[in-house]
Amino acid sequence: MLILFDIDGTLYHGDGTGRAAFLDAGRELFGQRFAEHAFDLSGRLDPWIYRRFMELNGLDRDERIDRDFREACHRHLRLRIESRRHNVKALPGAIQLVERLSASPEVTIGLLTGNWEANGRLKVETVGIDSRLFPVCAWGDDAPTRDDLPPVARRRYVETRRGEIAFERIVIVGDTVHDVNCARAHGCRSLAVCTGGGREEQLRAARADRVISDLSDTDAVCRWLVNGSGLAPA
Repeated sequence: MLILFDIDGTLYHGDGTGRAAFLDAGRELFGQRFAEHAFDLSGRLDPWIYRRFMELNGLDRDERIDRDFREACHRHLRLRIESRRHNVKALPGAIQLVERLSASPEVTIGLLTGNWEANGRLKVETVGIDSRLFPVCAWGDDAPTRDDLPPVARRRYVETRRGEIAFERIVIVGDTVHDVNCARAHGCRSLAVCTGGGREEQLRAARADRVISDLSDTDAVCRWLVNGSGLAPA
């Protein structure tokens, strides 16, 4: 089976470094006129966040600006993390769960995330998770919406493992209704954790297959992911 993890709010707590990196990049490229705007980033794709900031700041885009912004955002994210001014950390149980699942011969693990690849790999590596443990990944710029990412991950599983897999054998682990919705759109199972952008009542209303407080009970989470049983809800 294939188990796909979101990063922000699921495996990784960035303490605002992600949003700050977008603002830092915008101000590097456009000066102080690049202003903060209040909108929810949780569960969004990095390209969507970038376009939204550009629209709200009344700025035009082209291929060069897109490339320069993405590179600047990654550079500033690294600087923010390395400054140690932010409480960047792995979320409870994340490292142990990834290591346990990666050692299982019956499971392939991957990432399904809104991050640009460079940002996503930086985040997991920063908190002590080897990004090479995820052979199947779907990144934020692989598709126009998060709902389009599960087919990308399924195709990459086929390419990597040289075998077919049904969507029913895919589980998506995330912290927002966007994670739950993209799973439901393709008949995947979803495990929602209350460690990020989604509140418990929102995740239940979105009809996640199971909602839990965090990933700290490694044995129980593994049993549910593989067998669909043995995990008490939040």
